[in-house]
Amino acid sequence: LKSVISIDEFKATTDKGTYAFHITDPINGKTLDIIEDRKERSLRNYFLRFPYKERKKVRIIIMDLSNPFRCIMQRLFPNASIIADRFHYVKLFGECLKRSRLDTCSSLKDEKIAKSIKKNLHLFDKYRKDLDDQTEWYDRHLKKHFTCRTYVEHIFEQDGTDEFYHSYMIYQNLLKLIHEKHNDYKKELNNWLNHIFETNNTYFISSAKNIRKNWFVPILKSLTYKDRRIQFLVHLEQINLSKQLDLLVLLKV
Repeated sequence: LKSVISIDEFKATTDKGTYAFHITDPINGKTLDIIEDRKERSLRNYFLRFPYKERKKVRIIIMDLSNPFRCIMQRLFPNASIIADRFHYVKLFGECLKRSRLDTCSSLKDEKIAKSIKKNLHLFDKYRKDLDDQTEWYDRHLKKHFTCRTYVEHIFEQDGTDEFYHSYMIYQNLLKLIHEKHNDYKKELNNWLNHIFETNNTYFISSAKNIRKNWFVPILKSLTYKDRRIQFLVHLEQINLSKQLDLLVLLKV
């Protein structure tokens, strides 16, 4: 077993179920193994083939926001730190934004704006600082030229988009947490969640409660998790366990 592993489920029709379980090495992206189904019994039987001594060497497990999977991994790998996969929680809150967008488009009086948003919906998923502000293109529904950035700004100037804008800014502040450096990630993550609770945003609040209750620490770790730590941990296979522990303390994993 590697010091760092990543786990995930994926849809795959097999004789044992519709979902399989994928184990990868996040250092090089290579598949370590695929288990034919994701049931607890199958996962336990697979990982228990490895001696306890070997399982103790796993230091980091990167995974989605599955509470059952986390419970299984914590029992099987006593020294492993659980880290939430950014892809999955960004996707989770992206779905919240999507619901807000769909409701806004359904309620807009101007059908042309709704059709334009639907055609350019990918622009609302991007981090706004990365939106192109140089190249202009023509929107056939609004019959105007925009850059990607001026288009998004224009949409939120229209009547009936206030609620969508508030959801958009919540999502953008999550991306800001990920893309920019912060002195205190714990404080920033708390502030982000608190804003959702204070504004009682109906699209985000349920997911925010789940994060606060079950996934705050794993997400916090993912925000402070640096590539250099992963790259460094790949060499721990060659070092004895006592030295590994000293190094991991220094890395604050």
